[in-house]
Amino acid sequence: MRMEKEVYGDSEASFIEPQGAPRGLLMYYVLHKLSSKPAYGYEILRDIENKSGGAWRPGPSSIYPLLKKLESAGLVRASGEEGDATSHKVYSLTDKGAAHLANIRRKFATAGQKWESIGRIFVELVDPADVPAMISRASTVRFDLTRQLVESKLGALPKREMRYALEQYRLGLKRQLEWVDELISRMDKSSFEGGFKSV
Repeated sequence: MRMEKEVYGDSEASFIEPQGAPRGLLMYYVLHKLSSKPAYGYEILRDIENKSGGAWRPGPSSIYPLLKKLESAGLVRASGEEGDATSHKVYSLTDKGAAHLANIRRKFATAGQKWESIGRIFVELVDPADVPAMISRASTVRFDLTRQLVESKLGALPKREMRYALEQYRLGLKRQLEWVDELISRMDKSSFEGGFKSV
């Protein structure tokens, strides 16, 4: 990782470090977290680490300077003890912060489409030896994320709209299963153990 930092700098290398995440995600999550209820800085850090299973671990040196900037910008409000005990300050979202969060959410939806396209480049970078483990892990993680997404937002959308989305998802799963069955069938018929061309 030292070489990546020397070439790209901290910002470009951070995403592939164990505690890293895309730039701007921490601010987005802080505003999102505070939109539900006020929280201490350390509560936000603990929540991120727990929900990511330790894959993302921003430290105090990341969260408190960010909270200070958000406070200066009028996006969050701090209350509590002053001094070096920053963990004793409770942060809440302001009306300006709520409006900014709504704007970020709109941009986040567009960014999701961009990441899907970038994923095609990621495919080229994967070592063939890592593919079997990645298939199993990716399918499980993606299903779990989809289930959490649907169940957490189930009551926020009209029943008809959610049902249509689930029917489309089911159709997509059916097509994927048909592709897997066809691929396994061709592998079983192939006499070449070293691999074969996909069509």
